Amino acid sequence: MFSYALRNSRKLILIAAAMMAALATVLPALIVPTPASAAVSSSTVLVPPLPHTTPRAAPAVRPSHAAAHRSVPAGPVHARTTSAQQASSPSNPTACHAATVSCWVAQAENIMTANGTPRSLMNAGAAYIVVQHESGGNPSAYNGWDANAAAGTPSEGIAQVIAPTFAAYHVPGHDNIWNPVDNMVAAFRYAIARYGSMNNIPGVVAVRAGGSYVGY
Repeated sequence: MFSYALRNSRKLILIAAAMMAALATVLPALIVPTPASAAVSSSTVLVPPLPHTTPRAAPAVRPSHAAAHRSVPAGPVHARTTSAQQASSPSNPTACHAATVSCWVAQAENIMTANGTPRSLMNAGAAYIVVQHESGGNPSAYNGWDANAAAGTPSEGIAQVIAPTFAAYHVPGHDNIWNPVDNMVAAFRYAIARYGSMNNIPGVVAVRAGGSYVGY
């Protein structure tokens, strides 16, 4: 009986060995290798990819807005100009489309006519001579060194008017001495009252005769 059991045990061992050999042959074909790059540890947190977005362009920088430029004709300005007077002077003093002496003179003549000054007493050429020699066409010109300045009434503006003269000869609604139109209105009304017409202003007469300009 013992020999029978021994023979059966040997058969079982042989069968088990055969099965192990068969498994050793089949298992490598059943196992799918995992690439090293695909291995993920248990501690790795998977983050889904972000959706594609197009970078936004930076907004265009709007120019600041900058200060209006006032154009005046070139020419010698004997009176000094200070930043205080420039700040007080309006950047667009008239309804003209361009800030030029010719436009200011035309505006002044219209205002003088509306306030009773005959056109026959005015003269645009005389006006140009006065403002060119008095201020070089600069509405912010200021004279702080002559006899008028020493007396406390400096000559101011495009036609170099002193404050008492401006106060006496400006017209209602045009009371800014730094406004070139208001300044010329007062100056030319004074000149007409004193000399009879703008053509009779001594400096105008002298320049037209080939001489040197003299103040009015």
